[in-house]
Amino acid sequence: MALSSLALAGDRAPVPLFRYLTPAAGAVAKLEPGCCRWPLGGPAEPDFRFCHGPRLARSSYCARHERVARAGGQQGTASAEPRS
Repeated sequence: MALSSLALAGDRAPVPLFRYLTPAAGAVAKLEPGCCRWPLGGPAEPDFRFCHGPRLARSSYCARHERVARAGGQQGTASAEPRS
């Protein structure tokens, strides 16, 4: 890429990273390391998201969703809020 192209690229307005993604793809793209991957809602719903609670070591889920998964719970049925 030429230097002039790099300079021009800096003059453009930023494009939102998740602008063209479906709600489900955007939720996956926003996942951070160490966050619970339990899905909340259906992938076709506009407010689809993941729990994002702190993951347990060697698990994809937080403590609450790990218990639900081991008990055979269905995805999307448990709340993101841990119980005391």
